[in-house]
Amino acid sequence: MKLEEWGYTWDECNISKYPEMKSFLKEKGHKTVPQLYHFNNHLNRVNTDEFTLEMLEEGLDGDQYSGGVENFR
Repeated sequence: MKLEEWGYTWDECNISKYPEMKSFLKEKGHKTVPQLYHFNNHLNRVNTDEFTLEMLEEGLDGDQYSGGVENFR
């Protein structure tokens, strides 16, 4: 996965196991997965194949992100 290649970690929410996550995606209008959120900020607004490191870093919320891979969630 690209995030791993870029040195980031993430928490996976399997929508089959967590119905509240499936509801969240429906509320946001998503019809496909994966969707990447950081502090309620939707990061991957393009096809996953087109998602770039630059897009990821631009989307990180500077007020809530304290920097470093270990703090990315």
